[in-house]
Amino acid sequence: MKRFIIAAVSFVLAKSALAGTVVAYEGQDVVVPVDPAAGVTLMLPGAVKIATPPRFHSIQPIVPPASQAEPGQAAPAPMDIRAFSVRATRATAERVTFVLADDRNVTVRFIPTPGADNFYEVRWQKNQSAKNKDSGYLANERALMLALLRDDLGMGRQIVKTEIKIDRYPQLEIFLVRTFQTDGLSGYVFTVTNTSKAKLQLNPTVIAISSPNRAILTQMDHETLRPCSEDNSPNPRGTGCMTALRMVVKGTGALPALSQDARAALPFMVSIKEKE
Repeated sequence: MKRFIIAAVSFVLAKSALAGTVVAYEGQDVVVPVDPAAGVTLMLPGAVKIATPPRFHSIQPIVPPASQAEPGQAAPAPMDIRAFSVRATRATAERVTFVLADDRNVTVRFIPTPGADNFYEVRWQKNQSAKNKDSGYLANERALMLALLRDDLGMGRQIVKTEIKIDRYPQLEIFLVRTFQTDGLSGYVFTVTNTSKAKLQLNPTVIAISSPNRAILTQMDHETLRPCSEDNSPNPRGTGCMTALRMVVKGTGALPALSQDARAALPFMVSIKEKE
């Protein structure tokens, strides 16, 4: 594989707030969304000495003014480049491996994502070893569910607010608020709110996406929803009127229909009458 040498330059990036942070573990890719129109500034966890040449992105080191030559003087010796301007030359996902000065490898998967943040910092997690890496049954699906639970940046994460209706349950106000896409999988985060005056019990195991059902993993913060007039607490372990529903689904693309699985013996929602 061809490689090119990147001269390192002493660099300090002054920025009041970081738009995003992703964590690099040994042997695992990190995902950085790239707006095809605006590009992204990427800060790596150490000086870079080698990188694999990209095919679909322009990756240029950012050199601070302090390291540039004064008029009539030779340019200072480059020493420490860790920030790069990344722009897409084609709206195509691509993996680029950066070899740091201390021989750590950071492989970044750039994902075309319109409207993505314009700055990402990659941080190295030192206490992750190869023997601790997630593997086994549904490893990719469980990793994506963990990203949904933590609301991680990356994995094609987008913030949205789209109302979803299930005609059978008009008592529920449902919004799609996050979407993730990676490795042939989609992740969805919904908020579900009880708009009725009754206490409702939900059964997330029977909720389906598309037909046949493409959902692989489903998680709900809490399944008992009191009326908002009685309990509007945001505690995910409580009984407030709103809960979060997270689903990992096979396939990518537009969100298919959200419905109750037609084969389910029990309903998705029941109303509970409490004793007076």
